[in-house]
Amino acid sequence: AMALGALAGGARFFASHPLPPSAEIDLTLLREMPNRGGRAVIVEDESAALSAVLGAGAGGPLGVTATTGSGLFRAHELLAHGVGSGLPALVAVVGDRVEASSRVESAGQAELLHLRWGRPGGGSPRVLAPASAAECFDLGRAGAALAMRERTPVLVYLDDLVAHLREPVATDARGDAAASDAAGEPPPPSVDLYRARDASVLVVAVGIVARAARTAVRLARERGIRAGLFRPVTLWPFPARELREALAGIDEKFTVE
Repeated sequence: AMALGALAGGARFFASHPLPPSAEIDLTLLREMPNRGGRAVIVEDESAALSAVLGAGAGGPLGVTATTGSGLFRAHELLAHGVGSGLPALVAVVGDRVEASSRVESAGQAELLHLRWGRPGGGSPRVLAPASAAECFDLGRAGAALAMRERTPVLVYLDDLVAHLREPVATDARGDAAASDAAGEPPPPSVDLYRARDASVLVVAVGIVARAARTAVRLARERGIRAGLFRPVTLWPFPARELREALAGIDEKFTVE
């Protein structure tokens, strides 16, 4: 879904250092990119892949690559170069799998922390956070168009569970679009609000945790608790204004991770 969304948004170059967590994205783009008139290459490491994608952005066509949460830690300087130089790129960041249940929360928090950064005196990449397979397609497409429109790297963060869901996804017949269509693609939403308008209890969550939180809100409503969900879709820059507005009249707030 992520790969087809990137293609639908106009990505026409793909560079990859294949890694197990992102293998499905890699394989789909290696197979489909030539069918869209684009090019796909395999390179020696993750830094080379991101460098190649930024180079493609400098030359015109939008490039896409996939990395992991741990790989993101090594990419900050290249991303800072992309932001400072106005180079468009789409980067799918697939969260690392943590086998020990006692470390799941801390590992996820570390990835979210590393997604939030900026170069001194400048901006930072946009970071989008889908919570379903269908949204991987939608945000892949919207993120690709946004990268071209604003000439900047855009990251789409798929936590480990979201990245490996099996759900039906509706796309157009070929998941195809011309790169020139990017200007007409609407920007990705900042937030997703669920039953938050009259809430007295607000839950804040992203990614797969937001799926569980949405169910918790529904069950709370059935028990007479006026709960609501605030889910950042654009994770960074954080939608602070929208959160302040949602917190008006709220008695209790829970941030779940």
